[in-house]
Amino acid sequence: MKAFNLIASIALARDIPSSDSSASSLDEVRIWTPDTTARETILLTGPGDIQTYTLPTDPTSGDYYPDQYIRINVEAPEGFKIVQTFNSFKLDGVGFTNECDQDAVIIYDGPDGNAEAARLCGIDGQDNFSFLSTNNVMTLVFKSNEDIIVQPGFEAQFEAVELEENEIAWIRIMDAFNTLTSTIFVEHDHKKDHIQTRKTELFKRKFSFNFAWFEEMAADSCTNWAAAGDSAEFVPIVIDSVNHCVSINNFMTSLRSFYERFVCFDTYADLKFEEQRFRRPKLTNRKLDNLTYRLVEKKFHLMGCDQPL
Repeated sequence: MKAFNLIASIALARDIPSSDSSASSLDEVRIWTPDTTARETILLTGPGDIQTYTLPTDPTSGDYYPDQYIRINVEAPEGFKIVQTFNSFKLDGVGFTNECDQDAVIIYDGPDGNAEAARLCGIDGQDNFSFLSTNNVMTLVFKSNEDIIVQPGFEAQFEAVELEENEIAWIRIMDAFNTLTSTIFVEHDHKKDHIQTRKTELFKRKFSFNFAWFEEMAADSCTNWAAAGDSAEFVPIVIDSVNHCVSINNFMTSLRSFYERFVCFDTYADLKFEEQRFRRPKLTNRKLDNLTYRLVEKKFHLMGCDQPL
């Protein structure tokens, strides 16, 4: 299974150089409407209940409307959490600030006024996004500015689930990973965007190749742990939205603790020889060390972090 406060209405201004040589600049203002244009409520009844929300689009163009502010409140029964994914996702991309300040989906972990968990935009990669709420309520917000540059929109899917501890832990790790892979490359704002995009996608593929099997072989109980097993303690990932350096360090601590706590080798003997070699504990720990070096040591230096924490 794959595995993120209500913000006051904001107005964003962008300065764009004028094509008129007699003028130094032209202010082009992009404003998110302060009032909701639509509200939706989705009530999940329990296991097996999967519901979707499709962003309304213009029947002629097939694209969503500009100047929208839509709130979708989702609630599951007590004792459940909500897994939210996208079946499709195509929005306007980042603005000049390199942030989702034009059209965006904003996800809140809880009801209106609770913490923002993710802000998404663009046309690539977000359809693989997965968010797991901490409780039985979440909110999804869509905002588009008055700019007529729009896209086909999105279809969001919501499901109430009861998850095992290892499943919840892995979703948390992947939520953090998706956030950090964008953050650590966006930090290099002196580089060309398309180069950073390629680096991000390559990094995601390498991570999946080396560590996605953690999820496949994870269990809450086991007789043959890959590492310490139930004597280890999983360290939940904590993302610091201000200090990315702390977040990267926390991510590696959490990923390694997931391996030590949950990865089970009860089915190791059933694997092909090549898979057994690839998943050997000694090799896995070496890969974790290499990833720690690449993220914590190298990226700390490139991002201007003082030192590994």
